[in-house]
Amino acid sequence: MSSNRLVVFSKSADPGTVKTRLRPRLNSDQCLSLHVALLKDTLKKFKKHAPVLYLSGSGSLPFEPELPVFPQTGADLGERLLKAFERELKYSQTVIVIGTDSPTIPDIQIDKALQVLETHDAVLGPCEDGGYYLIGLRTLIPEIFEGIHWGSSTVLEETIGRMGRHSYQLLETYYDIDTADDLKRLGRELMGIPGLENLKDWVRLNLAG
Repeated sequence: MSSNRLVVFSKSADPGTVKTRLRPRLNSDQCLSLHVALLKDTLKKFKKHAPVLYLSGSGSLPFEPELPVFPQTGADLGERLLKAFERELKYSQTVIVIGTDSPTIPDIQIDKALQVLETHDAVLGPCEDGGYYLIGLRTLIPEIFEGIHWGSSTVLEETIGRMGRHSYQLLETYYDIDTADDLKRLGRELMGIPGLENLKDWVRLNLAG
């Protein structure tokens, strides 16, 4: 059994299914290319943690990931997360799952999450919209994935409410790229953040002026 596992959760590059809340600010091709840029930069940023990728949808990507890839399985996000944790906790003492929509998260957040899991059952990285960009477990807690109103502003609150006697800790809060306002904010902040070259190229091509 390994000490820890980092899982990146992402949608496949299926046209019309990604970054849909950014329409009509972006067209379908722009939504797709933004999604791919976010995924590429996420995989590169956290490469030192030897992540694995879990994809929903068709499994199609316009590039060949240099890491293990597994399909997400389940009827909703909660079931897909639960099944991923069930699988990975069989082989690792701690498992952390992140998405690709919060590019301003620094790499050190993974190290902080691992430190929390040395003494707590769970760790969560809150998003400003009420969800979370990171969830880590050292023991399976099925309840926190059941009956959650996914995509709402109460995801984090509901998740915490289902922790019961399990210990947990919150990390710093960051934001997702979900709306046109998020995109504008990212455009203002992006050039001051190291790395994220795919996303910076996307911004130059699509948000000029």
